[in-house]
Amino acid sequence: MDIKERKEKSEYSGLVPAFDQAVGILFHLSRTQASKMNLTDICNKTVGIHKSKGNSIFNTLRKSGFVQKNNTEKTYFPGLGLIALSRRVFENLNYNEVAGPLKHEFAVCDLPGTKDIT
Repeated sequence: MDIKERKEKSEYSGLVPAFDQAVGILFHLSRTQASKMNLTDICNKTVGIHKSKGNSIFNTLRKSGFVQKNNTEKTYFPGLGLIALSRRVFENLNYNEVAGPLKHEFAVCDLPGTKDIT
């Protein structure tokens, strides 16, 4: 099969695969019960990529501070760069807008202290 045939058979998803995999890794690290995970487990069990590609993605995430590595245990965990990235979200968060739909639900529940919520 030549390149033209492969392009015709493949579907264009509009996604950048390495970025999509990096995001998958970050979400997995944020959701896992284990505080630290090794490269093999993360690559095989979460995003299904080869270790060499995973290593490149992790190096990029480490450079940005989104992931940290424990060199002794050879494990990875979320990095402080994620806090800096999310700070802007919290600065622009309109709590009334986000909580608005919940106000009615709390009022309907008749929970103590919720009757005066409007």
